[in-house]
Amino acid sequence: MTTTTNATNVTHGEPMTAAQGQNFTITLRSNPSTGYHWEPQFESTALSLTDSVFVSDPNPHNLVGVPGSLVFTFQGLAKGTTTITFNNVSPAQIITEQTVYVVTVT
Repeated sequence: MTTTTNATNVTHGEPMTAAQGQNFTITLRSNPSTGYHWEPQFESTALSLTDSVFVSDPNPHNLVGVPGSLVFTFQGLAKGTTTITFNNVSPAQIITEQTVYVVTVT
């Protein structure tokens, strides 16, 4: 399926530094029950995505559709500076929001 970019909301995260071989995390707010999801784009020779997990906000009443955070774990592979672009993709495969992080691997 083709993804259409309609992102008028582009934000930039804080620049990050990671040692080569070191893991680091980026956390984004998310609510998978809406059908929207974050898709990271990055240079696979510079970084490796090692894990991604959804962590729900507190939900003492066991409600359905509670938002939370999506925690992405990356590992720095090659020294240098690269970017990670996270696209928030709608159920219609439209990119509605982008968040960009600059990562320097040392």
